[in-house]
Amino acid sequence: MISSNLMQSFLFSNLAHRESWADFQQKYHHIDQTLNAQAQGVHPIIRDITARKGKQLRAQLVFFIAQLLDNIQTDHHRLACIIEYLHWASLLHDDVLDQGEMRRQRPCMHKDYGNTLAILGGDWYVAQAFSLVLTLQDRRVMETVQGVMKPLVQGQMMDCSMESDAGQDDYLTMIGYKTAELFAVSAQAAAMIAGASHSEMDALRTFGHAMGMAYQLQDDGAEYAAPVESWDFGHDFYQNKFTLPWILTRQSCSVSQWSEILDVQNMVCIQNDIDPGVTHAGQDIDPRGGNTAASFASAPRSNWFSVMVRSKPFSPTLDKLHRIQTLFQEGVNQTNALAQWYKDQGAQAVASWPAEVIQPVLQWGSF
Repeated sequence: MISSNLMQSFLFSNLAHRESWADFQQKYHHIDQTLNAQAQGVHPIIRDITARKGKQLRAQLVFFIAQLLDNIQTDHHRLACIIEYLHWASLLHDDVLDQGEMRRQRPCMHKDYGNTLAILGGDWYVAQAFSLVLTLQDRRVMETVQGVMKPLVQGQMMDCSMESDAGQDDYLTMIGYKTAELFAVSAQAAAMIAGASHSEMDALRTFGHAMGMAYQLQDDGAEYAAPVESWDFGHDFYQNKFTLPWILTRQSCSVSQWSEILDVQNMVCIQNDIDPGVTHAGQDIDPRGGNTAASFASAPRSNWFSVMVRSKPFSPTLDKLHRIQTLFQEGVNQTNALAQWYKDQGAQAVASWPAEVIQPVLQWGSF
């Protein structure tokens, strides 16, 4: 185990200067490695989780806000770790709740270790996050970061209980809690650590929230825009997740068009031996709204699909998938347009800063 004195000497070192993302990332990883050294011997799942880092968008946001305000502190590195730990925990729990198959082109943790250990792995990172929160030097920052847990859980609960007749407003409220709030708190807390004024903190929180909304909507649209024969196409479609493209397409499709979509989903279930009564969040969903046993199914992506789409006997399936993609196109276009609207709102929130100063932050938002 790492010496508490050694860890404290690093965490509380005094640091206030401009630095590059590479410099920031090095110190961020130092804290991460110091804390995760304590996890050695706990369980192999912890090692595997830490090896699967993603884009680290939220950590980057912390850095760019600190750089914008020209006051990078050691607490910014701690904050980046805290936010990423909470994000990892939410992904582990989310994959269990959705019974997801793949994440970042690898099997989800619960596929390798089972639901119980995946949930406990998420709990481990919540515990790591809050042990690090206690090292933050400003109580206001501590309270701001701690406050993000309630909306995160509330958003997940809304996602699990969302029904097929949910509308756009319901969905936007849900992702506001589940996704955008963590972006918002990342920006707000980073600004607070850097000594920003109240108006600057409000503006940067608004920026973070808007960019979080845009990121989730853009990700939702991308699910249906990828080539149908690729692993990137339609994870949400196969799991029957009620994302905005799904909601908008269901609302705009004719009965016959929606039946086409249901036929493909049911075909996937038959090919993958999925119970057609099992749907998003365990609900039985009528394709035209309301709940009934005669409904379509959740269809997790599995290895059969990769083989199927490359086999000539299944070429009609590819044609059907292209047709499904066409039917979802307008919903995807509307989703992407709304994502751009949120990006514009975010840019407007920080428009008072000189263009050359705010440009790196806006560039971060071009994900």
